[in-house]
Amino acid sequence: MKRFSMNLPPLAPDYSGACSALFNLDSTIVIHDASGCTGNYGERNEADGRRMRSLAYRTALVVSAVCMAAVFLAREKVGVLFGASETANAGVAQVLPYFLSTLLFLAFVRITTSCFYATEKTRLSYILVYAEPVCTLLFLLTLPLGLKLTGVWLAVPLAQTAAFLIALLAKRRVERV
Repeated sequence: MKRFSMNLPPLAPDYSGACSALFNLDSTIVIHDASGCTGNYGERNEADGRRMRSLAYRTALVVSAVCMAAVFLAREKVGVLFGASETANAGVAQVLPYFLSTLLFLAFVRITTSCFYATEKTRLSYILVYAEPVCTLLFLLTLPLGLKLTGVWLAVPLAQTAAFLIALLAKRRVERV
């Protein structure tokens, strides 16, 4: 057990089952996500809750920025990695920046959603969960009418931007209360 290491998927909603099993095996677990919001909220420790949220936001933004840069620099090879032809790979390299452009927004939305859920603001959490797919559908139904294929490619990044704006407004509203 001393050399056993496990990477859990990012933003999984609940690690407690895995933690319970591994704690019983005298393991050390380091998990960094917004679940610290739950413990601090339950203890009514607002200062630690703010500090944990701040750490989660900063970490998510740094990881997202690094991933954005790495994928952008490797964009000419991404399609090949998945078995795409040269022509398809060129198309992937061309549209990938659209999707990378909102990765920072996506990180903010995921952490905000998790914190809302952890602090019993479930209505706001659900709004954020469904904002992106609903906006994607609306953009897919409208943008291609005028922008053709470019409208299809822009639908997801614009939906993620809309979800970010909704998350930002919701977060500010909660912080004011």
